[in-house]
Amino acid sequence: MTTSILLAIVLGSGGVYFPRARFLLPAFPLLLPVALQLSRASRRCRAPALTVAVAVADSAYGGAYMAPVWSRAP
Repeated sequence: MTTSILLAIVLGSGGVYFPRARFLLPAFPLLLPVALQLSRASRRCRAPALTVAVAVADSAYGGAYMAPVWSRAP
């Protein structure tokens, strides 16, 4: 319940983007059911999931790189 409320607050709020990411950390348990479903999925369904995971990791790297480099709020 708490993680869903935090997720709604972060996604519904406006303002500076970078500080909001720290509020998503308590929402991490929302990913556990997705991980369980992927562990039970067939190999055919895992390939698209791996592609999405690589895209997410690439996006996270780009965001982590731009956070200290970008000098002003978006």
